[in-house]
Formats: sequence, structure tokens, C-alpha cells
Amino acid sequence: MDQDSSIRCNGTLCVADKNVRYQFPKGVTVGAINKSCTYGDATFSVDWDGTNCPSGIGAVTFGSGNVASGKSSSAVGGKSNKASGNESSVSGGFQNEASGLHSSISGGQGNKARGTESSVSGGYGNDASGNNASVSGGQNNEASENNASVSGGNKNKASGSWATVSGGTHNEASGDF
Repeated sequence: MDQDSSIRCNGTLCVADKNVRYQFPKGVTVGAINKSCTYGDATFSVDWDGTNCPSGIGAVTFGSGNVASGKSSSAVGGKSNKASGNESSVSGGFQNEASGLHSSISGGQGNKARGTESSVSGGYGNDASGNNASVSGGQNNEASENNASVSGGNKNKASGSWATVSGGTHNEASGDF
């Protein structure tokens, strides 16, 4: 490095001056580049195997095989997760997809948060498709109407607006309110 550089290197370690801010308009990738990805602007990716794809503007990806295609979206752990809604996030797990605007999935496997501001906390095969709908966990549960929620259990459905199923198996709350 140049003597006037704000980065000093000693062997394989380089340290930046603590009083200098760096700007990378295109983005930063730590690790490998995914050659089949069209990277968005202002992205950040930690990618050990070259399979992440932060294609949305301001997107963030960590883990393996994760895609963040929505604007300001993040898929920051686990494997084969997708954050395709704008401002959506997947925190971890496997094969989860947050496609709704402002939607989120914390973990689990095969979960979907498709409604605007919907969320799935975990579990397996859960689907929050209503706006502001939530599924806390369990397996194969659905919250399909606005503001509907399923706390857990197996194959439960909250299919009315503001409907709630606390748990159990094969229960359905279909009435509104």
C-alpha cells in the first residue's frame, strides 16, 4: 500500500485507519462471488461457497444459497432461503421464503410469509398469507386472512379476519373477529 494510504498492511493482515470512513456504492462481498447472480447496488454478502445472491438494492445475504431480491431485504442465515418482498427478511432456517412487503421469517423449514407485514416464527411448512397474519410455529399451519394468527400445533387454519387458533391439530377459525 501507498505510504499515504489509510490502510496499513503487515503480512496478511491489513488494518484501516479508525478515523476514515469507506464507501462502496456497488457493495461488499466477503468470500466468494456468485457468478450467476446479478448483484444489486449497495449490497453486502458473506458468502463462503459462492451461492448467495443479494440482487435487490440494499440487500444483505449471509449463509449459503440465500437470495435477497427485494429492495432492502435480507436473508442472513441458514440455507436456500429467499427474501423477495421489499424490506422482507429471513433470519435462518432452510427453504423459507418471505415474499410479502415487510414480511419476516425467523427460522424453521419450508415456511412462507406472503402477506404484507406477515410473519412466521418457525416450525415446518407454515404459511402466513394474510396481511398482518402470523404463525408462531408448529407444522403445516395457515393464517390466510388479514390479522389472523395460529400459535402452533399441526394443520390448523385461521381463515377469518382477526381469527386465532392457539394450537392442537386440524382446527379452523373461519369467522371474522
